[in-house]
Amino acid sequence: MILSVGRSKTINAEVLPKNASDPSISWSSSDENIATVTDGAVKALSKGKATITATAEGISTTCSLTVIPEGPDNNEIWYSSWGGSALTVVNEDGFGSNEYADGKGILTFDGDVTTIPAGIFKETAALRSVSLPETVTEIATNAFKDCSTLISVSIQEGVTYLGGNVFDGCNSLYEIQLPGTITYIGSFAFKGSAIKKIILPEKIERIAEWGLYGVTGMGSITIVKEVPFRIGARAFDETGDCPIYVPSQSLDTFKAASVWKEYAKRILPKED
Repeated sequence: MILSVGRSKTINAEVLPKNASDPSISWSSSDENIATVTDGAVKALSKGKATITATAEGISTTCSLTVIPEGPDNNEIWYSSWGGSALTVVNEDGFGSNEYADGKGILTFDGDVTTIPAGIFKETAALRSVSLPETVTEIATNAFKDCSTLISVSIQEGVTYLGGNVFDGCNSLYEIQLPGTITYIGSFAFKGSAIKKIILPEKIERIAEWGLYGVTGMGSITIVKEVPFRIGARAFDETGDCPIYVPSQSLDTFKAASVWKEYAKRILPKED
């Protein structure tokens, strides 16, 4: 989970079976200077990383939390530029102003931002970083295509859809943290980027044809989901023949699954 300073979000844990004699759950944070938690309600206090733990009858489960600096309101997208000035945005549909002050640009929209418009920053020179609001669920096709100086994108929990060519040509983008809510990744989503590793979360349902194609410096791909999900042809081609880590108990299942079997030699058990 990713939260900006001052924001809160509730996470859930369930005790099974439903008729357990003691269904109570205790919650804790590994660093209460970074985040606190009460009955699953997490509040971000300062920049950093913490682990939120839920425990019942000695059995625990965790959620990794990254707290980023204060983020945009629901009707804003924040960005920074290498030149310290406002940038010309390609797709201007839906927002009323583009102002730059105190080291950041603010695109202000008419209402809550739920979709990052197609091609909004496409080929935008000097774009350095972008922070998206918590209301975003979709990043549309070509949103950041060929932004060659982009080094940082903050994607909040709630985003489910990455369109095709979203980060295609972002050859200064070395790292990205996908939120746990991602279900779909489109074709050529990261082609030509400099990303070194990627973790595909539990909720992922589909990677389109050529989905992760062309990230030639990739060091590892890690799958959290315990069962094979749908991937298109050549989804992992041209990724430097890096290992594809899957849950150890599902190793044989992944190696035998449709399309996955084409990468059987690269599929390895990940450490629990």
